[in-house]
Amino acid sequence: MTLFARKQPREWPDPVAETAARVWLDLRRHSLKSLVVTGCRGGEGATTLAEALARVAQQIDGRRVLLIDANPIAPDLSSRLAAGADREDPAARITIAPGITLCPGLAAGSVLPPDAELTRFQDQAQKAHDLLIWDSRAISLSLDTRRLIGLVGLVVLVTQSDVTRADHLAAAMNEIAALSARPLAVIRNRAGRTPFSISAVQD
Repeated sequence: MTLFARKQPREWPDPVAETAARVWLDLRRHSLKSLVVTGCRGGEGATTLAEALARVAQQIDGRRVLLIDANPIAPDLSSRLAAGADREDPAARITIAPGITLCPGLAAGSVLPPDAELTRFQDQAQKAHDLLIWDSRAISLSLDTRRLIGLVGLVVLVTQSDVTRADHLAAAMNEIAALSARPLAVIRNRAGRTPFSISAVQD
């Protein structure tokens, strides 16, 4: 891993947006089409970062982004962004900002669909969007997240100062490696200090 430092091309309204912009400026060189954002243990800020990444990818590069709530147990992304929406179909897509669409949930009950269905969904979604960002449950808490990481293959991992221990991070990185996936970035959420400073980015 290498330390990441880059000057920003513009001012951002808060530390989360600034961190997301810095991460995106590095990630976009990989010609990404789909990535999973997850945490090591849960409650580390992966959902917040996933939303911010979607916004900056659209603002910086004009990407058409599909933000997917892939956490069937605690769909925080849907609760936050689709609150109050009157929808008969819980899986209906919602435009949350110009160029950004939310897919509130793929789960039937408390699990994600089978691999073949997820793959079909991803293939279809990539025809209408430049980038898919999957917000998932923490890797240590969910077999579904591991399945999703194995299918998508690219991961942004969020940790939190004073919460995520070194052994938690090591276990998450080992899980990602065992799935033949690639950790694109490791982000440290310095909650209570300056939220979301960049810890490291993979080459």
